[in-house]
Formats: sequence, C-alpha cells, structure tokens
Amino acid sequence: MRNPRSLGRWLSWWLAVQTFIGLGFVCVVVYVATSLNFSAKQAEELRHKQEVIRHLVREIATPEDLPSLRHKLDDFFIGHADLKLRLSEDAGTLLYMTPPVPKPPAHLRRVEFEIPSPWSGTAVLRAELALDSSSDAQLLRQLAWTLLASALAGAVVVSAGGAWLVRRALLPVRDLARQAAALSPENVGQPLDGSAQAQELQPLVAQFNALLVRLDNAYQQLEGFNADVAHELRTPLATLIGETELALSRERSVPELRDVLGSNLEDLDRLAGLVNDMLFLSKADRGERARRSPVGSLAALAAEVVEFHDAALQEAGISVRICGDGGGAFDAGLLRRALSNLLANATRFAK
Repeated sequence: MRNPRSLGRWLSWWLAVQTFIGLGFVCVVVYVATSLNFSAKQAEELRHKQEVIRHLVREIATPEDLPSLRHKLDDFFIGHADLKLRLSEDAGTLLYMTPPVPKPPAHLRRVEFEIPSPWSGTAVLRAELALDSSSDAQLLRQLAWTLLASALAGAVVVSAGGAWLVRRALLPVRDLARQAAALSPENVGQPLDGSAQAQELQPLVAQFNALLVRLDNAYQQLEGFNADVAHELRTPLATLIGETELALSRERSVPELRDVLGSNLEDLDRLAGLVNDMLFLSKADRGERARRSPVGSLAALAAEVVEFHDAALQEAGISVRICGDGGGAFDAGLLRRALSNLLANATRFAK
C-alpha cells in the first residue's frame, strides 16, 4: 500500500516551485533589461567616439598633417584603453592603429564607418572602431548569478514560510482528529465541536456529526434489539427447560420421550420463528414491509400461542379464554409475537 503523501510538504514544494518560477521570470526581465541598457550605452559610446574621430580627421588638410593626427589620436586613446581604432585609406594604406594588447579581449563590439578624405574630394578613409565590453559582460554574469541565487533563496524562504503556515492552518484538523479519537461506545453520539473551526471545515464537521448521530441511533437500535431478544427468548427457554426437567425427573418410555422431543421441537421451531420475527422488526425501521399470508383462523393462531405459554400461565394462576374468530391476510409470525408478548407481560406482572 502506498504511503499517503504529506499535504504540508506537497504545498510547501509547490509554493517553492511557483515562487522560483515567478522570481525567475522577474530575474530574466531584470537581466534582459540590464543587458539592453548596456548594449544601448555601448552603442551610444561608440557613436560619440565616432563623432570625435571624424572631427579630428577633418582638422587636417594634407597628408603631411598625418603625424599631428596620430599624435592627437594617441592622446585621445590614452584615456580610453577599452577602445581600439584602425584607420586606413580606400586603397588599403594603414594610416593609424592603436597598439595591440597581449591578450585580445573576449568581448568586442565593432563598428565600421567611412570618413571623407580631407585632402581628396573623391577618396574616403575607412575606420574600424572596437569597444571592449568585457567589463559589462562580467557584470552581466555576476548579475545573472546574483539573480539566480536570489530566486533560489526566495523560493527556500517562501517554502519554509509556507510549511509553517500550512502547519498552523492544519492545527484545527489535528484538533478534530483528537476529538474523534476520544469517541467511544459510551459517547459515540457526542458531536465534534466545530465552533472554532474555519469556515471551510464547517461542512466536514457538520457531515461528521450527522454520521455520529446515525451511528448512535444504530447503536441504540442494536442495544434495543439485544434487549428485546433477551426478553422474548427468556419465557420460551424457561418453558423448554421446565418441560425438559420434568421429562427427566423420572424414567420415561420411548413413546413418552418421543412426545417430549416432539413438543420441544415445536417449541424450537417457534423460537426460530421468534428470532426471524425479531430480525424483521430490527429491519422494519429501515422500511422493510411485513410479509402477508392468508390466515384462516385467528382463534386457532391465538390458541397455539396460549398453549405455548400454558406452563407459565398455570404457574402464575392465570386462565385465558379465546372469544370470537376471524381470518384475513396477516403476518402470522408477527401476530404470534404480539400475542406472546401480551401473555408474557401478563404472566410477569400478575405475580
């Protein structure tokens, strides 16, 4: 059999998953927004430096001014170590290039543009400007790890808080379980106290209390049935015991013993019918209908019952007279039971 799952752990787990998904979505948005902001900043910086380079190139008038241009560009790039420039003529002649670094950057953002040649109206200068974005990439990596750790930490905190809240929320259920465990056959009808329970638990408490009422009714019905059976069987059994003791009080012939056994068998048949009738009465409360069969003579049926109680009636000094007769469709067993109860009560209270 599979072990039942823990509702607290299940809710805590899914709270953690949902929190991680929600925080993860927020972290992705933050990361993408930051990355786009860095990209826009890099593009703006390249555009600004591109305008500066155009301005420096336009300040020279002849190729003889190239040393002055190189000097100005060197001065400019001293404060911008993250920028690299390659400037060449349209024919491929290299005019300027920033000094190479021992280890090329892993992240470079390049832009190529053309500058009209200041000493030739038809020629153009080709420039390639590169920006080292390694610092921004490193910052983005750190941001990604920080956001991931924050999402995980948030999920753990929410899971722990959810577990605590679920445990607190299930305290009323544990209280109901303690009340149910305290029930016993002596107080099975005692309802559960749901006055302090949450609104969502009120239907459960109401249905459980209704079940307890039905169980109490069934228990009382069973006790009543047992008492009725004991009451109904006491007189017939006493009669059987008396007849049997009388038969064994002296030596009997075989025919006499056969008569005694036959009489006892009739009494036992009546007892079996009595038990069946009691079972029917126990089911009658649940709507079972009586069995009807033709009864030709009610007087004869009453005479059988009187004969069955004859010994007890004689001992109590009671005589019974049957007057009138009739017939119809009745449950003969229940009629015998009603008459037997009447005679048993008369015998008991006449003493």
